[in-house]
Order: sequence, then structure tokens, then C-alpha cells
Amino acid sequence: AAALAGGGGGGGGGGEEDVGDGVAALGAAAALLGIEEDVLRTFLTQTELAVGGGPSSGRAEHLVRSRSAQEAATLRASLAQELYSALFAWLTRLVARGLMPTDTKSDCRMLGLLDLYGFEVFAANGFEQFL
Repeated sequence: AAALAGGGGGGGGGGEEDVGDGVAALGAAAALLGIEEDVLRTFLTQTELAVGGGPSSGRAEHLVRSRSAQEAATLRASLAQELYSALFAWLTRLVARGLMPTDTKSDCRMLGLLDLYGFEVFAANGFEQFL
């Protein structure tokens, strides 16, 4: 939910309402992620490059540039996918732990998924299975 909060679901007209919604969404996303709003804004809107000097000289020059709107949108979508993937992995581990038998001699329980493509049981579950 945090990454989607950064997405702003406005009509895309670019008006003042969209900007206000985007600022509020950025604040909500930062709060849900437990980071400062300025840190998230900088991450989404700027990139830093270190050039020259070599890794051990300490004399590299750092260049900061603003990301284009398309780059920022792509980064936001990638962040959302990674967050959802991590949430899905956490949730499947939680469910698997709940289904795991406490006694190795008892019957083993398993969880299968019924979706549009039929009933499936996977050795490893991933978020991409639902896409």
C-alpha cells in the first residue's frame, strides 16, 4: 500500500489537485515505510553519479541530476513491485509456518491455490504467479 500511495490515483490532468494529491500520497507512503518524506522524494526524483578519481582515491566528483517524469514513474512502479514481492514472501512464510506440523509424525498439511488456470501446488511461491 505504501508504494501505491506514492502513485497518486488522480485523473492525470496535471492540475493543482493532482499536485496536492501527490504530495499527500508521498507523505503517506513515507509514513507507511517509516522514512522521512524528503528522503523518499529525493530517492524518487534525483540520481547521483560519482565520476573520476577511482574507488580508493576519494576524489570522485558527485553529480546530481533530476530524474525525468518517466524515470520517476518507472522507479515508483519498480519500488511498488519490490514491496509487494517482499510482502507476499512474508505472507507466504507466515502461512507456511502456520501450516507446518509441530509433530513430524503427524500428517503433513499443505496449501494449494485455485486460480483461473486451475489448482496448483508449488514448491516455491512467488508474487509473479498472480500476475
